[in-house]
Amino acid sequence: MPADEAGGLIESDGWGDGWGDGWGLGSLDDVGAQEGAAIGDHSAGAAALSLEPLKPILAQALGAARVVITHADALPGGSLHQHIAFDIRADGGRYPGDSAWVLRLPASDGRAPSGHGPGLERAVMKAVRSAGLPVPEVLCADDRVDALGHPFLVMRRAHGQTDSRAVTALCDAAGDALAERVGAQMARLHRITPDQVDIAGLKAPVDPDPARRRIGDLRAALDPLGGSYPALDWGLSWLADHCPDRAPYVLTHRDWRTGNLMLREGALEQILDWEFADWSDGYEDIGWLSAPCWCFTRRDRPLGGFGAWGAFAQGYWAQSGEGLDPARLHFWQVLALVRWAIIALRQGQRFRPSQGASLEFGLTAWRLPELCWEILQRTPPDGDVGQRSATAHAGMFEGLPAPADLRRAALLRMQGDARDGLARNALGLADRARRENGALLGAFEGTGNDLHAALVAQTRAWLAISNPRYLADLER
Repeated sequence: MPADEAGGLIESDGWGDGWGDGWGLGSLDDVGAQEGAAIGDHSAGAAALSLEPLKPILAQALGAARVVITHADALPGGSLHQHIAFDIRADGGRYPGDSAWVLRLPASDGRAPSGHGPGLERAVMKAVRSAGLPVPEVLCADDRVDALGHPFLVMRRAHGQTDSRAVTALCDAAGDALAERVGAQMARLHRITPDQVDIAGLKAPVDPDPARRRIGDLRAALDPLGGSYPALDWGLSWLADHCPDRAPYVLTHRDWRTGNLMLREGALEQILDWEFADWSDGYEDIGWLSAPCWCFTRRDRPLGGFGAWGAFAQGYWAQSGEGLDPARLHFWQVLALVRWAIIALRQGQRFRPSQGASLEFGLTAWRLPELCWEILQRTPPDGDVGQRSATAHAGMFEGLPAPADLRRAALLRMQGDARDGLARNALGLADRARRENGALLGAFEGTGNDLHAALVAQTRAWLAISNPRYLADLER
């Protein structure tokens, strides 16, 4: 079973930029008040979708005599789903008159998203809302394709902002207040246990140890990818040697990061995207939110780039009565980095040199040197690494998209916009790779301390190619 189907891995909608300005507030183009308007995804080549079949489903869910769709448009952002914001006018029922909703469907490229289907996600969100967390109300969900040609989920639309840059911009003014609120809500989620709440379809795991279960998931996801990734092998070995004591299973979000927090006037409005929720150690959520890949440039604010540990811990303790365990936290932060590195590699497999639109996937894979650097910095050699070894490799990251292919896709993309930032980044990377070809091909071998030193040196050389600004920031 693939790791994502087993609940061990996720694909990501990007690096935490959310859905533009939230669920389309203030950004929708009026498509007219006619019934049955056809809605197209903003990505190129997406087929138009008629919302006409949705009207009787909405009417039944609302208990309304009649529903008219008055306004609709696709929302930007998201590589695993397409989101359509729409307004309705209902005759009677639970929400008579005008109301606003979001329809979520699989991505327009036809690739089925990983994670739970809409039905199970709805059950999770219902349980979480019952526990008092700010979660979107789900009106209806269907795992079948009978009505719209896709599985779908309809949620109440909220007003707010999910762009990660906007969230991190709050850090100096209101970041600690947000961190305390996030800590309290996360602790409230972690009070839900398998023996207290029965969520239909979310089975209690057989493996009694959530940490070792996740290591197995990651290894199962990495092995089929091909390529040579000794720094990830090092990280997985370190995780196996440093597993914390077995923790009880609790309900976790498993993608709790800045881009899945909706804010309104600086306050937490909603927690989004529950399709990866699972029973796990609660520290999986804490480690994911505080992993450096989600802090952006604000390393002084380790909680998602917006908050400080003290504020988060205060909010978490107020709801759970538990302090934070540094060793357990360290383990789950390393695991988060390895997990995101594997996600980046999987995203890279979606890159197509002949498609400029897929350039983001190729560049996401090239974030791997940054992630490996962070992994290696957090896993120095100790008494347990003597048996770790690596034979000679053609390159640290030989499975990444070829720089020449990135260049080709970038030139295609720039035909539409010569100022395209992603394309310019890809051209710069390709040029640096051509000049520093030796760093791409260097071979090494070693054991224990020598292996770690060799991995650090090689990763540093790759960082100079993939993201010299990242390397410069580290050296400041």
